[in-house]
Amino acid sequence: MASTINAGNTIGSFAKKADGTNALTLQTSVTDALALNTAQNVIFSSTGALSVPSGTTAQRPVSPTNGMLRYNTTIPQLEIYLNGWVALP
Repeated sequence: MASTINAGNTIGSFAKKADGTNALTLQTSVTDALALNTAQNVIFSSTGALSVPSGTTAQRPVSPTNGMLRYNTTIPQLEIYLNGWVALP
């Protein structure tokens, strides 16, 4: 495991422990929820789902960059920015 931030059962309490790997793990209670490794890859430990940002076509980011992903509620579809917004099938 890596450096860990754990949100305790009380508001405002956080516990931090480090193991020297320079990675970061976020926990809920004592269960790993999300890890950010030293290669800056994000690892989700859940079997749930990932919620991506959503909004209408008019609410798209003003200065998008390649690789941005969002759910367009106007079309309604996932879309990615690749030198222009592209709807995903």
